[in-house]
Amino acid sequence: MLNPEPPDDLAGARFRLRGGTSFRLLVEGSVEEHAAQVLLDVGSAYTTASVGCFDAVPPSAGTVRIPLASGGLAEVPEVMLHAVRIGALRLGSRKVGLDGESRRCELTLGQDVLSAYALEIDPALREVRLQRPRERAFYVEQASRAAEVSDALLLDVTRDPKADWPILTVRLIQPQRSWAAPFVLATREPHSVVSDAAARQAGLTPGVDMLKELGMPGELPGYPLEALELAPGVGVRWTGMVAEARWTNPGAVGLLGADVWGRFRSTLDVRAGVLLLWRPKVVATGERQQCLTAQGPSAQACFSLESFQLPGQPVEVVATVWREVPQGVRLYLEPRAADASPTQLPCRVGLTFDTADRGSSGQYLLPWEGLQKSLPRCAEALHAVASYALGILEEGALAQCPGQCAFVEELDTGRAACECAAQLWGGGTESEHRFLRLYRELMERARLKSQEATEPEP
Repeated sequence: MLNPEPPDDLAGARFRLRGGTSFRLLVEGSVEEHAAQVLLDVGSAYTTASVGCFDAVPPSAGTVRIPLASGGLAEVPEVMLHAVRIGALRLGSRKVGLDGESRRCELTLGQDVLSAYALEIDPALREVRLQRPRERAFYVEQASRAAEVSDALLLDVTRDPKADWPILTVRLIQPQRSWAAPFVLATREPHSVVSDAAARQAGLTPGVDMLKELGMPGELPGYPLEALELAPGVGVRWTGMVAEARWTNPGAVGLLGADVWGRFRSTLDVRAGVLLLWRPKVVATGERQQCLTAQGPSAQACFSLESFQLPGQPVEVVATVWREVPQGVRLYLEPRAADASPTQLPCRVGLTFDTADRGSSGQYLLPWEGLQKSLPRCAEALHAVASYALGILEEGALAQCPGQCAFVEELDTGRAACECAAQLWGGGTESEHRFLRLYRELMERARLKSQEATEPEP
């Protein structure tokens, strides 16, 4: 029998987030000497490990019933783990539920672990830091200090009395419709989910019905939203929610994913009952938007680029847009050599965003897997790049790469290749991008139609 492994104190630990183009709290770790994807999920009640983490299914002395955020219980075998790591830190020997579905090695840390910490999340750096919980007064002071150059928002978070999930009340807005409801805050979900039955009962219009109302052909799954408000006037525009037909949880109507809270730098302290959100304050100078810094307004401060490289790996870049880009934007990247000097390539590299709200971000590998097939000369050249810096910025998205994408253009042929982020319904496919453009157009048409209906006759 193995001796119990003592846990390390995770307070102060900082972890790089993985996961490619989908933003969620996914870090590297290990389970019983198997490399693992570790998901930090405050929307899970109990820690689970998948069968892919074991050479053989481990013995179980019994089962555990885990409350599901969508409603009901999952009854799974309970097993003992003797060697668990998040990064290089030990979680100690502990009992977890065994997930029998995933054949990959995945460890999902639930509230039985995470409730002992406050989570600091920086989407622009793709980092999460674990800290000791604080008193609410500490976050009130933090919000006050941040408000000098940032839009800072301190939200009240309640806890589910049975499963300890953090609950946040938000407002969903469609033309001529508004609905405030409680959602479970989920840090493993890249996209937000709403109960189909609850949304219909509240009077929200599904996308497919919206199309019919406006006489437009096609299918539009889920619930497109004009806005999702976390507080009056503060939230996310031009978003949408996946419809969940099997939702039965009476205490909440859905999950609030990274497509909402990931638009901000944030601190979640479930014990203190707070979610602190902040992002650069945007000011308008004529038609030009700038972002405030301690030194004053700056157009450059509305965009950030981080570049990372692990030994033997492609360069990873994270770009964040902190102001609205109603017509889209292209960010061209300057490749750098190992000594940080500029280097010339036979290809142009950049990132493109379609119409996007504040806080949109993308995480990409350069070169990405598959570029070797489409543009082999560019792929080979990019392997020699050590880092990237932010170069020229141009308004308007790249037509060849609809959505939110990294792109590479061959200078002498003009050929382009793209690696695009998964959007609301996953996949990042061309049909998905057409859907996203369609529902934004749909919202504008619905808004104009509602305005015409309410205008008095001359």
